[in-house]
Amino acid sequence: MFQQRYTIDYGRKASGSRAANPEDRYFLIFHLDMIGIIGRPLRLITRQSGFFDNVTFTLRYWQSSYAGKHVSTNLPFDTYNRTFRIATAASRKVWFIVMHPVQSQIEVFTDSELLGEGVEPSWGLNDRRTSSLSYDKWTTFQTLFMRNWKNFSKNHLYDHFWVDNEPAFHTYDCGANIEIEVNEELKDLPMETRLRSESEDDDDPDSDSESESEIEHEPDSELEPEPEPELDPELESGIEPESNAELDPGDANDMDDHGDGNNGQRGSTGSMDEATTEGNPADPENNHDIYQEHLYSDGLEHLRTELEKKYNIDNIDQISYALAADVNCIERNPSIRSAFRQDVDDGTLSLLADRRALVRYFGGSKGFTFYPLAFHPRYGNFSSPRPPPFLDDVCVVMRDNMSYRNNGADDVLSFGYFHAYSNIKRTIRHSPEDLLPARGIATGALTLPPREAIQRGYISARQQRLLRTLAGEQTPEQPSLTMPFAREGHCIRAAMSQDQVSFRMEQVMTIRPSKLERGHRHFFRVLHPIFQLMRFFLKEKRAYTAVLRSFLPSIFPTILCSFAKLFELGLAEMHRRFLARAEKGLDLALSEAIAVLDRLGNYCFTGDIRVLMSTVFRPLLTMDSLRLCAWPYMTADTLDFRGSSGKLDIVRWPRTKDEERKPILLHIASLEYHYGRVIAANCHSRVWFGQLGAEDIGHVGSANTFLGKVLRGFWVPQMVAFMAHQLRIQLNQGARSGQDPAEHLRRSQRFGAVLDAWEQSDEPFSSGEPIPLPAPSRSYKARSDFATEIYDACLKGDEIAIQAIASRNATWPSMLGEAMRHTREGSVTAREWIGAIANQMAEAGIDWVPGYYRKRLTSRRVIQLDKVQRYKQPVVVLTGPPNSLKRAAKEAELRIVMTAGREPATKRSRKRKIDVGCEVPFKKVPQMIQEGFGKLEKNYAKTDPMAV
Repeated sequence: MFQQRYTIDYGRKASGSRAANPEDRYFLIFHLDMIGIIGRPLRLITRQSGFFDNVTFTLRYWQSSYAGKHVSTNLPFDTYNRTFRIATAASRKVWFIVMHPVQSQIEVFTDSELLGEGVEPSWGLNDRRTSSLSYDKWTTFQTLFMRNWKNFSKNHLYDHFWVDNEPAFHTYDCGANIEIEVNEELKDLPMETRLRSESEDDDDPDSDSESESEIEHEPDSELEPEPEPELDPELESGIEPESNAELDPGDANDMDDHGDGNNGQRGSTGSMDEATTEGNPADPENNHDIYQEHLYSDGLEHLRTELEKKYNIDNIDQISYALAADVNCIERNPSIRSAFRQDVDDGTLSLLADRRALVRYFGGSKGFTFYPLAFHPRYGNFSSPRPPPFLDDVCVVMRDNMSYRNNGADDVLSFGYFHAYSNIKRTIRHSPEDLLPARGIATGALTLPPREAIQRGYISARQQRLLRTLAGEQTPEQPSLTMPFAREGHCIRAAMSQDQVSFRMEQVMTIRPSKLERGHRHFFRVLHPIFQLMRFFLKEKRAYTAVLRSFLPSIFPTILCSFAKLFELGLAEMHRRFLARAEKGLDLALSEAIAVLDRLGNYCFTGDIRVLMSTVFRPLLTMDSLRLCAWPYMTADTLDFRGSSGKLDIVRWPRTKDEERKPILLHIASLEYHYGRVIAANCHSRVWFGQLGAEDIGHVGSANTFLGKVLRGFWVPQMVAFMAHQLRIQLNQGARSGQDPAEHLRRSQRFGAVLDAWEQSDEPFSSGEPIPLPAPSRSYKARSDFATEIYDACLKGDEIAIQAIASRNATWPSMLGEAMRHTREGSVTAREWIGAIANQMAEAGIDWVPGYYRKRLTSRRVIQLDKVQRYKQPVVVLTGPPNSLKRAAKEAELRIVMTAGREPATKRSRKRKIDVGCEVPFKKVPQMIQEGFGKLEKNYAKTDPMAV
């Protein structure tokens, strides 16, 4: 079916789909879906409260990704390579130190206050051991960590990263889904209006509230959306951490005493009222009613109490949270449908965003990102880096009022990421790793030949695990629960049976407590913006339903179940062919077909266009079919996988744009994800030389050309990366050996300059470049002997032998080995291969190589190769008397030639050639030479028979 053209439009009116009707009955359920807290640099953010919540400390997952992307949106720096996961609380919160750490900071657990908590100085990064700390002990850890940071940075002055940055604690909980009940007081809540009077607007020359209050409501505006707030350099400079933020040497409780003084007690609000700043007018807004305590439901009040008891708001830089509104729709007049529809559907409607309506509201397609579902280009989910137009007016008024209440401070309240999606997404993808079609399981399991996987035990075990997942063997009693696509269909049907087909809208908002006035700095004020957003979704249904489309559940999400079944059957057929071919594995065409199916299945459920590589899917005509027909069509003219053996038109298949013009293979990327770079390179080389026969090495000349590309393009950069990484590790190990930090700083600076220059040099392994090693162990070896070791290791594919000449992640041995194995022995002999390797290493300027210890490559030893005389460009010698016109003319001519980027003309001796009457290099011995050797043989037969 994938190779036949169809058109599917599940949004037709004949199928019961129509624009969302504001007259239908809408029921909203609110949740607090995410909360994140970012501490100020060098400050602890929790307080000693005796709160019952253990924290599990471990270094095992220190490299885990920082998933709180909406928490860090307003930070003025990128968190990439700056985060360090250290703990997980029993209440689901994940704790990070946003800075890459070192092992020596574990020494804080030797302090008397943390001694005996089970964390030992011997713990290192990736250590599997864990320790459960009480919340008070966790606060003590933060105190000691920040107190010891100053000494730590002084001892590591050689690395500017530790000097230029300061640590801060981050914690977030994504997916908490705390329900917020709607009470009668909230239903009667009036819309918030601007507090700033017109006279105050006129007195404030910097105020832009007038322009904000006169926002155009015309949906067809052609104005482009404003840039994201976090990209504004003025905003970035406004939230820089304080330069004098140092920790007091007192204990944690002493640090908390300089806060707002309420110690988390709800009854201490009188002191807040007395602390109201003089800058705010004495109006009813100044009393505690502005916090609207009566609006707090049990769940929200419990959250506020927990935050007050656990966190010191004075040490928090910003707090982010997401309000989620689940929009459930029931058709007001279901009787207008046919009797069949009434039996199938009970009046519940599912909702999706309509891309056409969004384009009208946003004034174009640049202000939002659309994610189509079930391949339909018009209906799906959407997100925006800022509030959408129908919500933006409410947010602007709230921001202005928050600024007004806090003496005109900027960006006290900000609104960031907005996401609107069908709750079917949460059903099948509660976290990114839950969606099985997005993990490329079928491609990883079926495109690696078993005979190649069996060469490495851990690779074979990984493939067998993927094959068991693909067959649903992890749950033998119910395979559909763990089988890709079958699992998604099962989850969707379960959600439909419970009428869980609502549409969720999430808005992320951020409060900066450091900019709140003292009288407003508490968690009542932090959570206060929630209520106006809840009021908007309860009362302003016409505003947001205008961008929605309603569907009968028998149409959507049922169509997702149908597509899931289609992909399930297609991959099951590929699995059957894989088992039938035994150890040989699938051919190139079927491997690419599986990769295409995997990516299309991912796109069907996520709508993420990034998974569809346009350079591949456009020649397959898939992109046009998705855009016009909403069907995942693939033309059989380019890729045909209908038969037991697939067919791939290598001429039409897309290729890279470099000189080699290699075909772009989708399944190689999945193999690299599941098995690593080496396995992916092995498979790519096997396909390149074995199935495509692209590099036709038919003689020694082509072997030399190929070796030159491999050595310069792969051997040199990969070996430089290995050496630089190992040498920097050695440098950091020396820093912790107890030597004088100042002396080590000077030494590291000198060594770092030498290492940087060596990495940037054109020929880093030549004898002309200084070896960046502190007195390495040196040995000598003939160039031909080293070339023989390379030849034997690559030809046999012996992993142990390869580890002595290449790093663990090097890909050049597999390329070289496949080329040798697919070259006929009569075309290039073993001796010719060895000679070509030796010659090309000399031409690439490789005069020394890293040595090995216990059959493993090491940076601490060097093998010096014998020197060879290399051809050098002749030096141009200018003739003529100095200051003469002849000399000046030659100098001018030389400058013109060099400016044009050409080589200066030099006198060269004429090459003397013997015309043997055939093409050079020889593919067979010329007739002239055969005749000459025949005559010599006759002469020597008469004079010296032994020579013959």
